[in-house]
Amino acid sequence: MTKIGEGEMPQEASQAKYHKQLQESIFRFEFALQNYQKSKDPEEIKHLDSVMNQQMELIRSSISEIKRSGIHKQGEAVLSDYDHYRNDPSSQNLTALQQDIYTLKEYNFTSGFR
Repeated sequence: MTKIGEGEMPQEASQAKYHKQLQESIFRFEFALQNYQKSKDPEEIKHLDSVMNQQMELIRSSISEIKRSGIHKQGEAVLSDYDHYRNDPSSQNLTALQQDIYTLKEYNFTSGFR
């Protein structure tokens, strides 16, 4: 049993939860994106598209709850890149999306997720 004043503050625990959710959503998004790029099966592509959209919404939700401006800015870049990629799935848009996701993961790691 913890004593008064020990342990995490409720806000810190909540922030840690959002950092963890962000990291998990990024991982799932990247996995779906990789498989989406490789797949030739229309049904699998449709499913992976749905997974990517769901994870992007969870990413959006997580970054809106995290109290760090760097994550907000990088999150907006990822969301914008994803929209560009969905409208034009070129290798240039894919690369921009992948690079910004990597940077978002780094921001998340250095600002609270361990």
